Amino acid sequence: MQNSQIEGVLIALRRLIRATDLHSRDLARTTGLTTPQLLLLQAIRQYGEITIGQLASVVNLSQATVTSILDRLENKGSITRKRSAEDRRKVHAYLTDAGSQLIEKAPAPLQEHFIRQFDGLEEWEKSMILASLQRVASMMDARISMQHQSWMLAPWIVRLCPRKSSRKVTNDLVLPGKNPSSVLHSLQPEYPR
Repeated sequence: MQNSQIEGVLIALRRLIRATDLHSRDLARTTGLTTPQLLLLQAIRQYGEITIGQLASVVNLSQATVTSILDRLENKGSITRKRSAEDRRKVHAYLTDAGSQLIEKAPAPLQEHFIRQFDGLEEWEKSMILASLQRVASMMDARISMQHQSWMLAPWIVRLCPRKSSRKVTNDLVLPGKNPSSVLHSLQPEYPR
């Protein structure tokens, strides 16, 4: 019985990774973008004037990673960056017309399909999925933090419950009107290392 359970878990993990990989390939083929690049473009479109630090918080990546990705997007002509007139230390990212066109022709993000289905579940089912995926990530020694998430294994789960931010930008990209921080912390079990 135990071997069939292990095999079932491994098959499910391979299916998750394959779905993510296929979607990433489709995105790259249709737009030339990676998933993190698309998420950054979408966040810039949603929030308008946004600093690089705020953007990093919204998409749960380090500021250095966001800056590197924005360098590539700026080289492609998808975004521009400008220093703030009020505070010269702040740099804001803006979407160009080319960036808007890329977003429009991009396939729907994989997490949107997942979120539609996830929203239809009972609360206990959502809690079980979140706890189970956190446990699996822990068992695989996947160091998934809220600020530096892995893009390989179910990144949409992490985006469902981003950590509460002290910055001006709110983390309501996915679940507006809900307190994702309290949901995450109430469901996050402590596992031995």
